[in-house]
Amino acid sequence: MKKKQIIISICITAIVFFLVSKLEGDGLYLRQLTATTMVRTMMDDLVGVVEKQGNPKLKFELDGDPQLKSYIQEKMSQNKKISFDDKSNYTLSMSVNEENGNLNSSLSIIKNDATELHSDSRSLCLGKWTSLLPPLLAIILAITLRKVLFSLSAAIWLGAMLNYGFKPIEATRYAITKYFLGNFIGDFSLMILAFVFVLVGMVNIINHGGGMAGVINQITKIAKCARTACVSAVCLGTLIFFDDYTNTIVVGTTMRSFTDKMRVSREKLAYIVDSTSAPLAGLAVLSTWIGFEVLQLHKMSEFMGIGISGYMLFLKALPFRFYCIFTIVFVFMIAFLRRDFGPMLKAERRASLTGEVENPDSDHVIDPMIKAADPKPNIPERWYNAAIPVASVIVFLLVSIFWRGSSLLAAEGSNISILSITGLRECFISIGGDGNTLFLIMLLASVFGIIVATILFTTQKILTLGEIIKSIFSAWRILPAAMILVLAWAIRQVCDDLGTAFFIASLVNGVFSPVVLPLIIFLIAAAVSFATGTSFGTMGLLIPTVAPLAFAFGDTTILVMSLGAVLDGSIFGDHCSPISDTTVLSALSSSCDLTDHVRTQMPYAVLCMIVAGLCGYLPAAYGVPSIYLYGIGIALLLFVLLVVGRNPDDERCFYKVKNKLNKKPESAVNIERCTVGNN
Repeated sequence: MKKKQIIISICITAIVFFLVSKLEGDGLYLRQLTATTMVRTMMDDLVGVVEKQGNPKLKFELDGDPQLKSYIQEKMSQNKKISFDDKSNYTLSMSVNEENGNLNSSLSIIKNDATELHSDSRSLCLGKWTSLLPPLLAIILAITLRKVLFSLSAAIWLGAMLNYGFKPIEATRYAITKYFLGNFIGDFSLMILAFVFVLVGMVNIINHGGGMAGVINQITKIAKCARTACVSAVCLGTLIFFDDYTNTIVVGTTMRSFTDKMRVSREKLAYIVDSTSAPLAGLAVLSTWIGFEVLQLHKMSEFMGIGISGYMLFLKALPFRFYCIFTIVFVFMIAFLRRDFGPMLKAERRASLTGEVENPDSDHVIDPMIKAADPKPNIPERWYNAAIPVASVIVFLLVSIFWRGSSLLAAEGSNISILSITGLRECFISIGGDGNTLFLIMLLASVFGIIVATILFTTQKILTLGEIIKSIFSAWRILPAAMILVLAWAIRQVCDDLGTAFFIASLVNGVFSPVVLPLIIFLIAAAVSFATGTSFGTMGLLIPTVAPLAFAFGDTTILVMSLGAVLDGSIFGDHCSPISDTTVLSALSSSCDLTDHVRTQMPYAVLCMIVAGLCGYLPAAYGVPSIYLYGIGIALLLFVLLVVGRNPDDERCFYKVKNKLNKKPESAVNIERCTVGNN
């Protein structure tokens, strides 16, 4: 690392940490928010116990913090599945106390004969300003030092220090055992890592057997330049709308060779991959996301007695998903108009002028790790040898979700046919609440793809079994890049342990009017998800938190709009946070340096966020119809792109850059132009 980079990073870190130390949240609201989260998680088990006892009424006893007693009683009374009676034979005893910066809660159900039917205890950290330091350190160091592994590791160690009492040796052991190994060997982590490894291995087989070259040959019949290459990548991304992980791996690895040939920068490909993964999966009515989203909305609706199903709330919120829709529209604009601005324009000029599709100045650790095996010489280049294995993964995934989902529905006594849209929808919803089943299905789908690819290439005598095995195990090169993914999960857990999300939410409590509520909620969700790197975690925290606040205004439209703002803001952070798993996977699959990906994508994501806020949530709260707001927002995005954006292939745009190179005469520079209009 250069001394200049180190000095800059130290100075920026010191300034940011000093400013953060001046932040002070609403203490009472922070405790209420933390208590609400604990009560909500404990109530799920409590409801099950009560239902087994025939739904008796409970006598409620609450000890602990006097400021929280009335608040918790109010929250408990909102649950329509539990009723209370002071003369009941069943006593629900609960205590909530603050101790050493943690909020501790215990709960038990006891019959009059002293039989304990159920007990539970939880503890959550009351977030304070120090909870912001680990994610901020990770982001600052990643941007200034361009050392992602070091940045995440330093942030995790700092989080362990804050959580373990500033004991360096113990904190180091804690960081390694709990945060790193704990997130590496968990069921969820291992299945996702195995899914990525096997799917990359399948892509290596396809590439070594000439299948990818055949796909490129077919695409080049239509897409003959950088613009059409980008449009092709966007279209492929929209086709794989049902899962963000599958989208990122398939689109990035499939299109990388072709976009390299068309002199499209890796940064641009990573942006396209990232912008057509989480934003699309979060919107789709049939996706692996909808199960979690609908489950959260349904629990909230039942708890508050709103009387609207979770899926109906999801559908009602769709017109107010401004950020996701603007992001998808904008990536189409960027690709079709072949215009860029900011760091992305510089990256695209570099690729167009010099053919360097990746930043030569980056400490690039991903490319050599994910690079597929070179195509075997003198073999037929057949496009279907790539299309069939990829399609088999997608078909296996969808069929398995429908099969498992229908089994779950049948076990619940539902008679819904999976041949109907309603049945397909319910399958996706049910699979979302079935533990890690979805991720196991994803892993099995990738294994099935390997089997299909092996049969294809061996029966055609293009590859031997030994060559196929070698291609599969060449995917070991992703391990260092996979470590970034593990560390991203670890920093997320650090934020959970320190209460980062709670503290961020408490900073803005009580500083807004009802009219700007959806906008503020959107910004809070964006800040929480960006700092913690998790969209699902942000949704799980904020949906039950902001819904009662919005519902209190007595306006269903404000409630639905606020729920849409939570979902959208959560996806903003998942879309562009450097510690988000989908951001990491987008960079990995596109073979782009993570820091370069975040740096070039950020201006586009922030622009869509600003337009979503000012042209979406703010005027929508005043009653402006969504159709007009989308028209205004899209027009504004187009205006900014036409005024600020430039065509990176336009010789006049980088005339000075070419002169500075002085490596070869101008006539020797081969630039493939695909210009829409003139600048």
